[in-house]
Amino acid sequence: MKKLLLILTLLIFACSSDDSSNNNNNNNSSQFEGDWSGTFDGGDSGTWTFTVDSDGAAVGNGYSNLLEETFSATGTFSSNGSVTLTTGNASTGATFTGQATSSSVDGVWNNEGAELSGTWSGSKN
Repeated sequence: MKKLLLILTLLIFACSSDDSSNNNNNNNSSQFEGDWSGTFDGGDSGTWTFTVDSDGAAVGNGYSNLLEETFSATGTFSSNGSVTLTTGNASTGATFTGQATSSSVDGVWNNEGAELSGTWSGSKN
């Protein structure tokens, strides 16, 4: 009886699948990979450009018409299209949040330290 139980246990484990080895990457952000550009407006206005890699990491810069200067930004494009980008630091920077499709993005931005906010949008080049 013990041998039968041992054999059945081994068969169950041998026949079960290991879902962790199934590498269907559902967190794939490659649909957003490429160069993006657009504008922002509201309390400030300007332009921005970003490059997004296949993992959804975004690096880029923008130009503030109000401050008359260039700023750098980093962030992520998640596989579900959620976008979060930040510039500067907590006291002087802004956060851009939004939603992307494979060809366009839009959302809102907020700079709490400067009490400025607005909207932003753009497209994949």
